[in-house]
Amino acid sequence: MNPTTPLLYTYRRCPYAMRARMALLVAGVGFDAHEIVLRDKPAAMLRASPKGTVPVLVLPDGAVLEQSWHIVQWALMQPNATADVQRWWSAAQTADNVALLQCNDGPFKHHLDRYKYPERFAGEAGNTPALSREEHRQRAVELLLQPLNTRLAAAPYLGGDAPCATDIGLFPFVRQFAAIDPARFDALPLPHLHRWLAGWVHSPLFAAVMHKLPSNAVCTWPHNHRPMSSPNPSSQPRIHLIYARASNGVIGKDGTMPWHLPEDLAHFKRTTLGCPVVMGRKTWDSLPARFRPLPGRLNVVISRQADWLASTGFTDKNSLQSACSLLEALQICEQTTSQQAVWVMGGAQIYAQAEPLASRAVVTEIDQAYDGDAYAPTLGPDWREVARERHVAASGLGYSFVTYER
Repeated sequence: MNPTTPLLYTYRRCPYAMRARMALLVAGVGFDAHEIVLRDKPAAMLRASPKGTVPVLVLPDGAVLEQSWHIVQWALMQPNATADVQRWWSAAQTADNVALLQCNDGPFKHHLDRYKYPERFAGEAGNTPALSREEHRQRAVELLLQPLNTRLAAAPYLGGDAPCATDIGLFPFVRQFAAIDPARFDALPLPHLHRWLAGWVHSPLFAAVMHKLPSNAVCTWPHNHRPMSSPNPSSQPRIHLIYARASNGVIGKDGTMPWHLPEDLAHFKRTTLGCPVVMGRKTWDSLPARFRPLPGRLNVVISRQADWLASTGFTDKNSLQSACSLLEALQICEQTTSQQAVWVMGGAQIYAQAEPLASRAVVTEIDQAYDGDAYAPTLGPDWREVARERHVAASGLGYSFVTYER
């Protein structure tokens, strides 16, 4: 340990420790880190902070910061910090942001713990009737996630156009909630929250924060000599939608497309070749067996069945992988390919989840109505048409290749 460097006792997956590490990296503060083992906490940490929970930051002068938010403040308000770094803290001091943090660290965390670890609280006594696991989940959604979504509808970050300490203060806990049941989280009608969470999960800052250290050893934290900033959109995969829809919005019936349009299939191949494609399990099932997985592309299939990939018999991970949620599918695409574009190809539920995160939609608009049971996602007023190609198929059916962006 360097006696002139702060020492952070931390635990990689702890959301409180995560927020402290994020603040230190945002500020560019060099520090040593001790990744603790929960069942064998270091004696030096317990001497410094008898409460025995992380994070704990021991400063070179012997002072000890035992609360994560105090560490965040200390890091962002260093005397030599730039104005941009100090703004991370000052923007978090608005009444709305203070209230969000209090909700997160208080009632939201209370319900999150009982949703994530119901067995730990099964015998919990209290003055009010015990809530079920599902009731704790719903309370957490209502207390924090819905208000967060409303806030993020007005600006990309809780600091407005730029992030603030409140963003990194809440992000690890929202991420923890989402990871309990990713498919159910993705299905929540909270598009602005989904976009915000995906941005942080894919950010270089989060990748740096999750650097894995050896356990029970003091190490100098890497890459901590310059400030790190907010999610960088240029480094994240661009999410695109691609689908064909009838004039009445239908995209499918009984798991198949209710039309035969070879020209659209050729267009789909030209557009997506070389890029990862993400689809739901039913969309995968609808593909002809001879075309599964789609060649020349990483196919990522979203399925709630943990053993789905093994059941297919495919072993080439460059061709086929599975995920339990859209967010996990996007992470797989980012980690396993160098392509920036990810094409989401259905079905209707996956389109609805991906639309808030997407920047482009390539749509084959067919000049005929069809009966169906699956419908295209709704593209709101923030989408604009940027290209249109009019065609007539060999069968005489009219259609257009249309590109929308936002």
